[in-house]
Amino acid sequence: MSQYQPTYQLEPKEAEKFYPSKVKEVIKSILHDFFEDKPYDVAETPRWCEQISRDIRKALTPKQDDYRDMRYSKSVKLDRYKLAIQVTIGEMKGQGLKISSKCLWDPAFDNYASYTFTTEKYY
Repeated sequence: MSQYQPTYQLEPKEAEKFYPSKVKEVIKSILHDFFEDKPYDVAETPRWCEQISRDIRKALTPKQDDYRDMRYSKSVKLDRYKLAIQVTIGEMKGQGLKISSKCLWDPAFDNYASYTFTTEKYY
């Protein structure tokens, strides 16, 4: 009678770990490509937020057959992570904005990346 060892994996492999600096570069590339010479339009911002969050998720969790987003994520593959992506777009009118969030996580594996993109017209 053969005995088998468990095949499940509890920890991400070294190549699949969440490195904030790598993720930040992916986010930066996506935002600069998306907002390049784009004027602010308050009616379009909800659609922009959805599209940007979709693009970030696709770039960070690429599937084998999804080659179009590989230009952003050659060194980042986060299949074993649950991603919470928050995108906020607003018009620059001299106001301030503070955003905070809370969550429980394992400090050995969980982390976050944040990037702020601003122009003269919007943030």
